[in-house]
Amino acid sequence: MRNEIDRRDFLVSLMLIPLGAAVAGCGEDKAAPPGSDASCDGIDGVSTEIDNHTHTICVAQAILDKPPKANVEITTDQVAEEHTHTITLTPEQITTLAEGSGVLTLTTSEVYQHTHQFTLGVAGAGNDMG
Repeated sequence: MRNEIDRRDFLVSLMLIPLGAAVAGCGEDKAAPPGSDASCDGIDGVSTEIDNHTHTICVAQAILDKPPKANVEITTDQVAEEHTHTITLTPEQITTLAEGSGVLTLTTSEVYQHTHQFTLGVAGAGNDMG
């Protein structure tokens, strides 16, 4: 019995590794939209594009499950020019997201002389609370 593999077997095994990774990704319960945060356990979104970049944001499931009585400030991911933005959600807006009863259009804080907008919620719910 030989413990070595020949060159052909080695090259074939290298080609199968990416294929296995692609197949492993199939069958997921929910596919993340392009640019969104796949690790978000709540509601995530991608901002409008400004100055050739976007940001992502995640409203954690813990916040949605038990909306606080005060406003919540959430920070975006860090991208271009190593900066972040924040959005502020009121308790009413968090409840809207948690119940899936509306769509929120939110504007971020201004950083480097620009802001972004996020649209979060259930499309077609008809309650714009921006």
